[in-house]
Amino acid sequence: VQGVISDFTNPNKINYELVLKAKNFETGKWVRRDSSFGKLNGVIRVKGNGTNYKTLQLNSTMRIDEFNYNQIPYNNANIQLIANKGLYNYSTDIKSDLLKAAVKGNARLNSLYPSINAKFDIQQANLLAMGFLKDSMNLRAKGLIDLKNLDPNELNFLVKLDSVQMTAGTKIIAVDSLNLTGLIDSAQNTVLVFRSAFMDANMQGKFKYNEIGKIFETQMN
Repeated sequence: VQGVISDFTNPNKINYELVLKAKNFETGKWVRRDSSFGKLNGVIRVKGNGTNYKTLQLNSTMRIDEFNYNQIPYNNANIQLIANKGLYNYSTDIKSDLLKAAVKGNARLNSLYPSINAKFDIQQANLLAMGFLKDSMNLRAKGLIDLKNLDPNELNFLVKLDSVQMTAGTKIIAVDSLNLTGLIDSAQNTVLVFRSAFMDANMQGKFKYNEIGKIFETQMN
């Protein structure tokens, strides 16, 4: 590690400019999760002040040459994160053997209910090799996650998937688009709408989205 830290006795005013050059860095030992987090190789640059995620200012770039998670190696990732008092911009470009994807977006984390926007393009995801499935499956998809407002009284979100393609052996399953929207209408009803080529579904009523689990549990009982 190389760099400078000042005002380190005050977490709200601490200033730092650091460069971490990792070579077989045992990340699991630092977070006490040896079974999940493995060795890291790459370069991480961080410049900013403060430690509270709602108020800090930060500019960070990460070049990940290799990182092991659940004993599975991921490589060739570039990440940029910029934070300004709870407002975040981020981008990720991964060209790993198991996962090729790009993600770009922003988030507001300085309020009770965060807002998040992310555009992603998954060119290849080997779900078997990544440990998500027990059978061979490759995924391709593009999409948008736009969580404008997660306040149950002012709900407004959109989740959209396009050009979804799943490949298992010689079998290919393709779906043009999947859309899930949520909002509060003029009568203060929560409205959830799912649209796809194979199924449409609506849910509307005097309930809050964060109560759905309890509603289904009550009905089951």
